[in-house]
Amino acid sequence: MARPRRELFLISFLILFFELAAIRFFGSTVVFLTFFTNLVLLACFLGMSIGLLSARTGRDAVPFALPLAMLAFAAAVAVHLAYWQWAEAITINVGDQQGAPQLIYFGTEYRPADPTRWRVPIWAVGGVFFMLIALSFVGLGQVMGRAFAAIPDRVAAYSIDVVGSLSGILAFAAMSYLEAPPTVWLAVVATLMLHFAGWRRPVQVSAAGAPLERVMIIGAGSGNDVAVALRAGARHIDAVEIDPRINALGRRFHPNQPYADPRVSIHLDDGRSFMRHTEAKYDLAVYALVDSLMLHSGYSSLRLENFLFTHEAFEDVKRTLAPGGVFAMYNYFRQGWVVTRLAAMAEETFGTKPLVFNLPYRSEIKAQDVQQGAWTLILAGDAARLDAIRNQFSQQGSFWLEFQPKDGKALDRFAAAAPEEPYLRVAPSTVAASSTQRLPSD
Repeated sequence: MARPRRELFLISFLILFFELAAIRFFGSTVVFLTFFTNLVLLACFLGMSIGLLSARTGRDAVPFALPLAMLAFAAAVAVHLAYWQWAEAITINVGDQQGAPQLIYFGTEYRPADPTRWRVPIWAVGGVFFMLIALSFVGLGQVMGRAFAAIPDRVAAYSIDVVGSLSGILAFAAMSYLEAPPTVWLAVVATLMLHFAGWRRPVQVSAAGAPLERVMIIGAGSGNDVAVALRAGARHIDAVEIDPRINALGRRFHPNQPYADPRVSIHLDDGRSFMRHTEAKYDLAVYALVDSLMLHSGYSSLRLENFLFTHEAFEDVKRTLAPGGVFAMYNYFRQGWVVTRLAAMAEETFGTKPLVFNLPYRSEIKAQDVQQGAWTLILAGDAARLDAIRNQFSQQGSFWLEFQPKDGKALDRFAAAAPEEPYLRVAPSTVAASSTQRLPSD
């Protein structure tokens, strides 16, 4: 549980530190905004609250926090320079100080009304900065919500939140005492935002070089696939699991604690239901050994996962993929005709021939083959991604997995010839076509 506690402390620290820095910076830089300091505070609260409420949704605002914050700071500097350098052309109107003001804003009356000047109302200036500041905090609120959800002990979570918040306040107070310039404040904010956005991990997902931004895992189970996706550098994962008990076991006992990572959103839902309702787009969608072990009805041989392997289900997967996205499904399919049927359905749905891998390796998979004990992976989706993988195998030979790595360090590698045993060969298999096979539908 060390990681989620640390992440909650850091995000609590960042939010309070950033909030104080924003109040100080925008109030002293944006002309006349100092009269409305609560505007900045309310924007911080609103953005954070929206983020907390949307922490479990498919949309991830975390990568946009730093660009929006930098845009807000740059706009503040631009407004300051424009107002003082173009004083003869621009004036900001606050409370109509030249007319019949109901409140006095000292200092705003020194520029008399001039029809040749462009008068910008303070509500327009304040509204723009309110929006930019609020949007900057949405992603941070999402991180906080996910960090809270990853800690079952609510008392401990709130205690860490309070300690982190107080630490952020004390850190900013210390910088103020030391008269640190705003560039130091911004460096602290930018460093922590980069940490949560994951930009420090530029990881590639395939031979074609696509970054692993968003991943959807159907049948996430106890979290093995989630852990692998995190290790590969995924920036956000929607983990869908229909059985809350299996998910609870993974959250409690998985040695890598993947569900505690703030980049993971847990959805206790049916896979078809989630795919039909999510608006997110994924670079990688995974059927992770989906196997419900439960009949749809006591009077039927249909199991719940049967409805993930239909033409309509594959269309649902296709709809969730981002441009260049890839769909992966693996299982012990037991019979060759199951593999050939799924491969044919994937080709029909995605419009390109899928890649099929079998362990142990076999050059061709036929409908009549018995696949008992064999593990099969099918990759479908973007043709360019699949062709890049095919080209890598054709140029470098097979990929060899070390069966018993020494000292826990596997020497997996491409090679034209088999290395010394024990290694497992990984290479694409040819799937025999069947003209008599009917493809399943709902």
